[in-house]
Amino acid sequence: MLNQALKSENWPSKKSMFAITPGGFINARMPKYDGNRGWGSRPEDFQALVPTAQKAVDRVITAKMKRELGLRAQFLTLGVDLMPPEQAKGTVGIGTHAELVAVIDLSTGHICHWTGKSYPTSGQENTLVHETRLKSHCWQSEHRTLILGCHDLNVFSERAKANATRNARVKRREELDELACQFKPALVLHHPHQTDTPRIWQMGWSGIRQRWSSTPTYASGIAYFRWDNSRCCPLKPRKPLDSVLRRTKCGAVANICVNGY
Repeated sequence: MLNQALKSENWPSKKSMFAITPGGFINARMPKYDGNRGWGSRPEDFQALVPTAQKAVDRVITAKMKRELGLRAQFLTLGVDLMPPEQAKGTVGIGTHAELVAVIDLSTGHICHWTGKSYPTSGQENTLVHETRLKSHCWQSEHRTLILGCHDLNVFSERAKANATRNARVKRREELDELACQFKPALVLHHPHQTDTPRIWQMGWSGIRQRWSSTPTYASGIAYFRWDNSRCCPLKPRKPLDSVLRRTKCGAVANICVNGY
């Protein structure tokens, strides 16, 4: 898919700041793990998984690919999921797993930053290894950049705020929201796993627009499909791709569409 993207004619004539991918763009096997998970996750638990994710990135992103991408963008963000070996692709987390985001500096070819999902869905909150270093979402390069995993965007959703009842969930949402508001990002990069309708992220992006007097440039890395977890098969998307792309970005954002899953 990245090689398809490199051949696209839709890249801007001027080098972009970021090229972003969806959550779980790379899948790798969860290593043997004896740390904490769920709301008891510690910073060292998440950090212990980074070397495995690093190896997965190195298997996919060749030096040649980095050079070619470097002609088009300064940084590449990659969603990397570490999943239990028995888990089918496209299913909700049933065992210990982690969702990470790597930022590659294409001028050097090295990963310069890691973050991951901190605000899980209710279905995975007890099996996910949380990224508890909330400041890792706030990354300063040329611009203040807020980097979010899939469900992290719902930290800014008023609906999610009203529905949050578990003390740990309320506290995490408040802490990340406050941190982001203090950071005042110029860019927000979101890495969702599947998006077949813009309504999934409508409330989250609405919250982003309401929090700052100057709306940041933002985009979701769209994986356009809909999955039936009970039967492990695809379903017909609910809205056209054009509608999804149009309503999950703001500002100077170019869409590079490729096929594959």
